[in-house]
Parts: sequence; structure tokens; C-alpha cells
Amino acid sequence: MKQKFKLHGIFGLLLVMATGLIITACMAFLMPAGAIFAEVGTVVNDPLDTELLGEAAPRLLLDDIDAIVTKMWPAYAPLDQLLRTGIKDQRKACDAIKTRHYAVETKPFNDIVTTAVTASNQSAFDLHVGNTALYGVGQTIFINGVGGYAEGANTTLLANSSLSLYVYAVDSSNALIKVIPINGDNVTSAPKSILKTGVQNIPLNATISIGGRALSELAVQTDPSEYVPSDDYNYCQYFGSQIELSKWEQKTRKEVKFSEADQLELALYDYRVRREISYWLGSRNIIFPAGKKTYTCGGLTYFITNEVDWTGLLSGGVPTIKAQNIDEMVRGVFSGNAGSGQRWMFIGEYLWNALKRTEDIQHTITNKEVEYKFGLYFNKINTGDGELILLKHPLFAFIGMGYDAAVIDVNNIGERHFEPQTIENYDKEKLGQAKSDAKFISETSCPVVKYPATHSIIRGPRYTSLT
Repeated sequence: MKQKFKLHGIFGLLLVMATGLIITACMAFLMPAGAIFAEVGTVVNDPLDTELLGEAAPRLLLDDIDAIVTKMWPAYAPLDQLLRTGIKDQRKACDAIKTRHYAVETKPFNDIVTTAVTASNQSAFDLHVGNTALYGVGQTIFINGVGGYAEGANTTLLANSSLSLYVYAVDSSNALIKVIPINGDNVTSAPKSILKTGVQNIPLNATISIGGRALSELAVQTDPSEYVPSDDYNYCQYFGSQIELSKWEQKTRKEVKFSEADQLELALYDYRVRREISYWLGSRNIIFPAGKKTYTCGGLTYFITNEVDWTGLLSGGVPTIKAQNIDEMVRGVFSGNAGSGQRWMFIGEYLWNALKRTEDIQHTITNKEVEYKFGLYFNKINTGDGELILLKHPLFAFIGMGYDAAVIDVNNIGERHFEPQTIENYDKEKLGQAKSDAKFISETSCPVVKYPATHSIIRGPRYTSLT
């Protein structure tokens, strides 16, 4: 029995091997060498390379997937970054949606002549000025660029002098002040000081410097100087952003790590950028979508009225901004207001490209005078009028301000929040709404703009080429 079993076993084994050889031979005849048996994932007659392996097991070889998701942060929301980190003392809580702020502005120390004066031996005359509220009886003023005479010398203009006038009356209804010359040609006849014919003409737009009062011996009082706080307000806007992930999505294995935390980080970035746009362009109002009372905040451009017009600085489609244009802009920004000695200039991409070609900016960039602070890179220019911090704003090109800039006194802006920024977690399954988890980012806040005179909008040239 044992011998018979062995014979049958050997015969069966030989039969199986023969059958396999026959099938292999048939397949070799029907298919080329190195063919792939997709059913079992084998390769015959050829070395196993990546091409054959990729055909045999399409999902086995993975692409090189970059597991790092790039996230952009402070540079795209520099105003928001400054308010949160750079000038945190300007961020304050408020207990009402409508937030008011008061500010007292000191009077400017300069003005302009709005009507030219022709000298004709005048012992007193009317002088039309830009703002009569700046003057009081007894004020001494100085006309820049027009010379005056020394006391008793009526033949030669005094070197380095300015024509000085005494204000004896203010006529606000006619936008003029009544003045007496202090250092006219000093003729011997009374009154001593008059304007010399044809010499001390006062041109249109001449700059007036406003000095101190000159009082007589018995004077014990003057016209009062009034400083009344002016108030303005803004509405706090309810900002919000949300992410929501199903519970299955969170449990499912992924090729790269991209978690709820990554989703939240990108949502925060999106939230900050969109809020930044509202802080620049927002318009203060109350609206009623679907009958629901909704507040919108005013942005910086809503409150800033000062404007520097560079739109005409063009030649053949190429901007012609020069160093003197920057000097004039700087003087206008820093003078005539009670602002600080440092201003931030947020610059649109196209204006930045044009400014880089001016001598002052080129010098700054060449010397690598770049600083990093509050998560932002910026350049500084120290002028005789103040320090100007230059910061290219990446968003301006997308919000219609690519050719423009905004010069901001950051000490005179701030933020009020009725509700500070929070992130709330919601299990929507427990609420009977969905099998998902949600995170809601929200804040009820608005920008505050004090002393609008300390801020300016620069309207740059709309050029077609820089070549």
C-alpha cells in the first residue's frame, strides 16, 4: 500500500509540473517576453524596474508629495499686524457698538496768502488768508520770501529778513485780517512803518508764519484761544469666519498631514486679510440685509481727507517722480499738524516700483537700510522734517490702490473692540445639525482715526511703462 501511494504521488506531481510547463509555453507563444501577470503581480524574464513595477502595481509607487503647506502671514495684513503687536496700547475695549473718540488739535503755525497785495505806501491794509481762525488781535505774522527793513533804515532791505505784519482786526466773514506793517520802509513821517511802493509786493500763495502776540503796556488780557475737543465715531463691525470638518473626514487616513489645526491656520489668515481690507476701504453705515440690523465700520480712507496728487507726474507713460517731489510730500505730511515725528507710508506695488527709481529711495535700498520689526520688513528715510517708514503693502494692488500710498501717523490711529477676537468650538452632532465639528472665528471691532490732518493719501501716477 505504501509503495502504491508513493507511485501515485510521484505521478501526480509530474503531471502537475508538466501541465504548468505546457501552460507557460502557450502563454510565452501568445505574449511577449517579460509579460506581466496582473492577477498575481509577477514579472518574468526581465529585471524588475520602476516602470514595470508601476504597471504591475499602479498605487504602490507614490508621487513625491510636499507635506508642507505654505501659509502666508503678517506681510499681507501689515496694518492688522501693527495694531495687534506694534501699537498694542492703541487697542482698547469699548462697551458699545458705536464708539466715539475725542481729540484736541493744536492750531497750525502757518497759513497762505489767498489774494496778492500790491504795495502802495500803505500804512494799513487787508490781507486775505486761508484760515482766519488761526489769528487773533495782536498777533505778529511773517510773510516768507518778502523782505523787510531794519528800524530807521529805509534804503536797503535787511538781509535774511521777512516782512512782518501786526494783526489789529480779524474779519472772518470776508476771510481776511487787517494788518499794520512792522518793518516796512520806515519813513520818518508818522506812522513810521509803511510798505514801500513796488518793493514789498506780497504774492499769491505766499507762506505766512504765525508768531506770538505783541501787547501794549497796559494790556492784561487778549482775545482767547479756543481749543475745543472734536469728536468722531465709528461702528464696530462683526467680523467672522468658520471652518467645519465632518467627523469621518477627521478620522480618515491621508497621504499628507493636513489637520484641523492647518485648516484653522489658513482660516485665520483669510480672516485677517479680509478684515485688513475693511480697515482700509470700509464705509461707516447701518444696513438691514434680510431685515437684520448690521453695522459696517469706516476704514482709514473713509476718514482721511488730506491728499497729495502725483497723478500728473508722467512723461510718455513713464512716472517722473523726483527727489524734490518726495521732499514736498514729506514737508506737507509733517508740517501744520500736531502729529508725531514718525509716519508709516504704506505703498502700493506700482508706486513702489516707481519710487525705487528716485535717488533717495535708491540710496536707502542700496545701503540695505532694511529693518525687521513686528513681523514686517521695512525701509526708513530720515528727513529734516521727520522719519518716514516705507512699507510695501501687498494688498494695495488688489484693492485699487496699487498706484497709491497712505501715510499714517500710527500714534493717531487705533482700534476698538466691542468683542475681542475669539475662536469658539461647536460639536454640531450634539446640536442635532450635522456629524461635524466647527470652529467659528469672530471679533466685533473697528479702526479709530484721530487727527485726520496727520494722515494723507498719495495718489500716484498711473503709468504704462517703466522702461
